[in-house]
Amino acid sequence: MNELHGWGPRDNTSIEDRLMHERRGFDRLYSDMPVLAAQRSEAPLTNLMAERWEQFQSDKGRGAGSYDLTLVQEFVWGKAFDWLPQIIGSCVLSNTLRPWVTRSSYQIGMRGDGNEFLGRNEFTPYNLSFYAPFSYGEARRRAKMKGSDGLYCEAAYDSLTKCGVLPCSVPALMDLLKKLNVASDKDYPEPQSKTVYRAFGDWQYIDELTKYCDFRLLETKSVTTLDALLAAHKEFKPASVCSAVAIRKIGTHKDGFDIHARNPNDVWMHNMSFEGFFLSSDGKLFVKLSNKSWGPNAVYNLPVEEVDGWFKRNMLTVQTIGEIDLPKSVPFT
Repeated sequence: MNELHGWGPRDNTSIEDRLMHERRGFDRLYSDMPVLAAQRSEAPLTNLMAERWEQFQSDKGRGAGSYDLTLVQEFVWGKAFDWLPQIIGSCVLSNTLRPWVTRSSYQIGMRGDGNEFLGRNEFTPYNLSFYAPFSYGEARRRAKMKGSDGLYCEAAYDSLTKCGVLPCSVPALMDLLKKLNVASDKDYPEPQSKTVYRAFGDWQYIDELTKYCDFRLLETKSVTTLDALLAAHKEFKPASVCSAVAIRKIGTHKDGFDIHARNPNDVWMHNMSFEGFFLSSDGKLFVKLSNKSWGPNAVYNLPVEEVDGWFKRNMLTVQTIGEIDLPKSVPFT
């Protein structure tokens, strides 16, 4: 298995068994916390915000009616955040922190919630993301996975919904990382040390940091159809994708963007993220699949028929990142 593949254990567990493990795990999660699946319909954006969002997408070449969530960070912050690529098989968290930030950016920067971000920077302890290695280790402990790399999505969501996340600016974390010599600006939100990342993955340091965990994921739904995915994206909800699907370029659209599809000659035991959809100038619909933990340009444009086929053949598990509990703003006095 490629070192950067990290969906499930690093053994010969079949694709079918991995998918079944995920589905059973999510069933247990909903049994434990039925409120997670409660309908949380989004209120519409204000007219002014909706107009600005539509114009921003249009300026980027997206047709009317697009919900390209890969543009949300740039719309809110003036840039898309490009955290460093993953260095171990941590894709389940490395490719989840990114859409988590997209969702939090939407809630505060577009919907206008009275909350605060975990930080304001791309790197440093005061960055927008949570500390991914803690969530990776906490989830692996819940899944009883130790040694080597890898994680199931259901365990990650069990951690995100029941424990929450660890802000990078927690003093106890910063003190620990200084002792471990992984406290440079770009060691946040993921350390640039395989040894340290894997130590978290083997449950080290988790007990002493769990008490600082907060800001739970309040809503997440399993998506099993294309229509349900598009509906979630219209509510600014990205989604994790766990599968063995590998991607390749199959052409170039007349608008100038690359077109992608599944590579039947390869297998990626990997986590990626669905992050919206857009319409091209000829009215064709494309779904965005983000794999940015492999680099800032690893974002794929999939014909809608391609994704529909994946769902109909039960090739993947898809889980939304909905409402996030974020720090409350302090009112002015």
